[in-house]
Amino acid sequence: MAAEKVLLLLIGVVQVFTTGVIVLLFLLALPGWGLGAWLRSRRPDRPVRPGERRIRLFPVGQTALVTGALVLLFAGVGGGAAFGMPPAAIAATVTFTAAALAGLALPPAAVVAWARGLLTVGERIQLTVLALTAPVLLWWTLYWNLFGLRF
Repeated sequence: MAAEKVLLLLIGVVQVFTTGVIVLLFLLALPGWGLGAWLRSRRPDRPVRPGERRIRLFPVGQTALVTGALVLLFAGVGGGAAFGMPPAAIAATVTFTAAALAGLALPPAAVVAWARGLLTVGERIQLTVLALTAPVLLWWTLYWNLFGLRF
């Protein structure tokens, strides 16, 4: 069979599944961070520790970048351009690149959050899942040449 000689990572089904999982994790994280903020506001007995606000910026920013890139990508799919890519697709590529590079800050942030006991347990778990997803997003961005390193 011809597919036996193709690496598993090069099969289209694996690529589509990986993309779907990345999208799902980041889209589910967006309301998760909002729910966590609402639950924290309902419990005034637990004060916000000094490092929590800063460490929360990493995953919230990463989630906003990926979500923004998805919105731009889907907005740019139907757009037409005389030559090359539509402007919304170019903006989506740049945003995905920024999201992939910003994702490199998530694994250290997750380690710090667990070591110092920052955030709630649910937020730490969510941060850890996003931190594990960040290298996959970077690999996906490099694989599809969104950085533009290969011509």
